[in-house]
Amino acid sequence: MAGPYEARKITAAIERVKRPVNFLWNILIGKEIEEVVQEIEIHSKDNGRVRAAFVGPMSNGILIERDGFAVERYKPPFISLKIPATAESAYKQQFGEGIYVTGKKDLNKILKKQVAEDLKTLKAITHRTKIWALSQLVMTGVFPMGNGKEGIKYGDFALKVLTGADRFSDTNSDIIGWLSNQKLEVQKNTGNVVDTVIVTPDVARSIINNKLLMEKIRILNDTLINLKPKEKEPGVSYIGYIPEIDTKIYSYMDWVKEYGKPTEEPILPDGTLLYFKAKSFRVNYGSFPFREKITDRAKIFVGKEAVKTVPSSEGNTDLLEIRSSPLIIPEDAQGWIAAKVI
Repeated sequence: MAGPYEARKITAAIERVKRPVNFLWNILIGKEIEEVVQEIEIHSKDNGRVRAAFVGPMSNGILIERDGFAVERYKPPFISLKIPATAESAYKQQFGEGIYVTGKKDLNKILKKQVAEDLKTLKAITHRTKIWALSQLVMTGVFPMGNGKEGIKYGDFALKVLTGADRFSDTNSDIIGWLSNQKLEVQKNTGNVVDTVIVTPDVARSIINNKLLMEKIRILNDTLINLKPKEKEPGVSYIGYIPEIDTKIYSYMDWVKEYGKPTEEPILPDGTLLYFKAKSFRVNYGSFPFREKITDRAKIFVGKEAVKTVPSSEGNTDLLEIRSSPLIIPEDAQGWIAAKVI
């Protein structure tokens, strides 16, 4: 008799599991494409010119990037995550061995609930992994692979660092003037028109306390600046809209913890500003060989995530494994600004 974790059923079920709501992912990602091939051809641009991907190995903790013009197709990395298959263990127990139910229907209800919880856990961790990878890409121009030891560089990207009176922490800094210049630079180089700013909370406070902005608001009565901060969801606030440069500003803060490490790290470091065109990144999911059972012949799985049970290394317990092969690709490698502004 089939157990509670039949591969086809749980793979179909995880598609229906709601992933964690995440503002950064939703506002940056425009498309999610399921490929029928394992290697994906990258058609990202760099300053409007199509070029191949860059591939970079990690050496002594420092990312060493080498030009890779010959590389036109790239195999996405795997997210491979395993958790204990708790319902599988319960299913294998006989009645009276630690499970107290009145009948088979009650047991099935308990098992289905546990399967749902397990799938929700897998979905949440997998999605947070993708959000972390997206944050690394927008901050460095490199999509991380190989547990951070390798990466794909899409073009010549550099984090901008403001100094002196240009820093947003200077209450007299010309924030609108700086944003206007960045918008023009991106449009000139790529043709993209950036329209969204995301900042960390410390930067948001500097914007709200900026004397030049407050003076303009007083004089112009919201004609050119409309700053009305309000919380949208936990960790996300709408700061305001600047009609002069047709730009919405949001504050965002979230954390992620690497498995096995005691402390969390912010998705975006303090002092960060991102300026981009909404929905200007996409995710391509590569296909991969997939066995529903160890004894089956491998078949090609096409989709975002596949789930199955696998035996643990000691062989006496089962693990629930999810596999996904995402590759995040920007519309243009020069199509956004990442800056440390305070």
